[in-house]
Amino acid sequence: MDHTLDDEGRLSVTGKTRGLYRYVDFTRMAEDLYRWTEETIRTEFRDELDFIVRYRKAREKLDNLVDMPDTARNRFVQFCLQNGGRLSKGKRTRYFSTLTDAEIKALEKVVRDDLMPRDGPRVK
Repeated sequence: MDHTLDDEGRLSVTGKTRGLYRYVDFTRMAEDLYRWTEETIRTEFRDELDFIVRYRKAREKLDNLVDMPDTARNRFVQFCLQNGGRLSKGKRTRYFSTLTDAEIKALEKVVRDDLMPRDGPRVK
């Protein structure tokens, strides 16, 4: 880059330098985005995949206990997860009145054992 310095100490850049200042340097933002993406993949994505694997195994167990449509099974799991592993009386009456007490208890046990959040540190 060509430049001159006058007697008063003012710096003047000469030549074609327009391209050097035309674009903003997004290097730092790109590095941060990479770091955030990497962290998301390492934590949240891993947790989500872990849940999906556990859900598939639990789904087989649930299907072996009671024959119900996918939507009903998914609803049962969702209601139990929202209520600490148990189906509330209101939800049972409204959505699962055809199931017996023994079936409800068996299904709840699968949800608690296989799908409830695990305590303790996660192994990396």
